[in-house]
Amino acid sequence: MTPQDFLDSLTLDEPRERTFRNVINKNQVKKFIQNTPPLRKGNSKMFSELGDKGIISYAEYLFLVTLLTKFSEN
Repeated sequence: MTPQDFLDSLTLDEPRERTFRNVINKNQVKKFIQNTPPLRKGNSKMFSELGDKGIISYAEYLFLVTLLTKFSEN
């Protein structure tokens, strides 16, 4: 899942239609990791700025959704 996919999952009623599946290789993963800013340099626009140039694991997705759910309850 890319950062853009994560944002779409929160904001769209239905998934965006994809005409092809994006398969990435190990070199692309390494490049994504290198381009991810450290936590201390993160900002509120990080997900939208990364767009399709990053990876969010299923565990990270669940963690982020849980944080957002807990935050909205309080």
